[in-house]
This record gives sequence, structure tokens and C-alpha cells, in this order.
Amino acid sequence: GEVVKIVSVIVVATALLGSVGAFADQYPDPLLGDCTGDDSVAPGTIISRCNDYVRKAFGESWGIQYVPYAYYFTAKAKNRQGKTEEAEKYLALAIKMAPDYVEAWQLLVELSMNVPPADAQMKAVDLMIAQNPKNPHVLNAACWTRVTAGLQLDAAMADCNEAISLDPKYAQAYANRGLVYRQTGNPDLALADYNKALSIDANYSTGYLGRGMVYRAQGNALGALKDFNKAIAIRPDNAQAYYNRGLLYQAQHQHGFA
Repeated sequence: GEVVKIVSVIVVATALLGSVGAFADQYPDPLLGDCTGDDSVAPGTIISRCNDYVRKAFGESWGIQYVPYAYYFTAKAKNRQGKTEEAEKYLALAIKMAPDYVEAWQLLVELSMNVPPADAQMKAVDLMIAQNPKNPHVLNAACWTRVTAGLQLDAAMADCNEAISLDPKYAQAYANRGLVYRQTGNPDLALADYNKALSIDANYSTGYLGRGMVYRAQGNALGALKDFNKAIAIRPDNAQAYYNRGLLYQAQHQHGFA
């Protein structure tokens, strides 16, 4: 009954909304401003700013790929106001546009099933796949969610394998499978997947980060440094690359650079 309720909420989401593709690979538009998930901002302000953003995005055909964030932040604000049903409707809009938006699925499960966040995440991932079983972006997001939570690694591997089967040129899926291999103690297989990801997308910052971490664990300091530097050059906001480069410098006793 609870799953049927969630599905029905999603189905009634406006059919005019299209998919934004691999939403999990997006980063929030800085122009969202006070359309935010920050609980220190008044919910009324968040709702107003998010509505303004959505109107402008659709009206002027720019930043539409970030609209799911606006719907999600609106839902969180509505929930803070105690307006659960309205929150669910905005979450459905977010999911309609971005089927791989794990956070939106999770909050929808929390509100509709009345389960704690600790249990909602994996329920959300399973439901997300059940509704989109042949969507490689959804499967990739599920793989990432499971492996970063350190849970259900066999299922994570299956998710990534299926994503790659559906889209053999999906760099992020190879990188995420590389992470699963790292977590399960298979560095050589991880390295092969990171190499494959980077052969598909030579400007994939996270791919260089992951490969650099394998190199660092294998004692290949020069290879690791080169990859961390490349990850940072491509995406200067890649905090994990800076952190791992600092660890590398520290291990090499170059404290002035760490």
C-alpha cells in the first residue's frame, strides 16, 4: 500500500516535465541562491526563491537541468512547515525530471512510509530501480549510493554491471564499479575500470581521483600525484583530490605542501 502510494504520487506529476539525464552528475547552480536545503533559511523564503527560479528557468529556457534541486528544496521547506502532502508532490516533480535523484527518493520514502532516514536510503534505492529498471543513470546512482554507504556491495556491483551493460560508454559507471572493487579488495580490477572510465572521458575529474587513490595504496606516489593534480586542474573544487594529495605529501614528508 505504501509503495503504491509513492508510485501514484509520481504518476500524477505533470507529464510536461522531461528527464534531465544523469542528474547525479550535476552540481547545484550557484544562481539558486536562497533556494537551498539550508535549514537556517526560513522555509517561506526558500519556497519563494525556488518558485522564482523555476519560473525563470522554464520561461527563459536556461538552468532547467537544476530545476529538480529547486523542487527538492521546496519539498524540504514544505515539510518543515508541516505540509507533508505538498512536499510529496514537489518530490514527485523532482523525480519525474531526475529519476536518479536519490535524495528526493529517500525523502519521499521517509514521508510516505514514515521510516527513519537510516532505513529509508536503501528502500529508496530499491524503489528507484523498481520504477526505472532499464535506466543506466538510475542504476549508476544506486551503485554509488550503496558503495558510499558501505552497504550491499554485491548489489552495488550488480547495479554498476547492469548500467554498463545498458550503456557501455558510461564513464561514471566504470568509475563507480572501480570504487566497488576498491572496497572489496580488488585494486587491479579497480585500476582497469578507472582506466576504462578515463579512456571514455579524459576530463573526468573523479576518475583521476579514484585512480590516484589506487596508485597511492599501491605505493605509486608519482602516479598518484599526477592523477590528483589532474583531478584538481579539471575541477578546482574537488575537495577529495586536495585531501588525498595532502595525505600523499604528508607520507612523503613534504609537510610544506600538505
